[in-house]
Amino acid sequence: ALRPGARVLLVDDTLTTGGTFLTARDRVVAAGAVVVEALCVVDRDEGGREALDAAGIPLHALFNRTEFRARDAAVPAPHS
Repeated sequence: ALRPGARVLLVDDTLTTGGTFLTARDRVVAAGAVVVEALCVVDRDEGGREALDAAGIPLHALFNRTEFRARDAAVPAPHS
């Protein structure tokens, strides 16, 4: 259980629209705690970062969709 005033880092594997993070934030706030940041493995670049920015939640993403596309282009196709 969260204690009132606890500082919380929200974590999820992917960020798309931000809905999951914002729902989690609402539950954290309802418990009296404070969301300080959010962390995701992949930001899919579909508006989630902007939604979190608008909610005042700093986001840290390990990767974004563009990085994966660049890596895919750099990997040679397997030989048959």
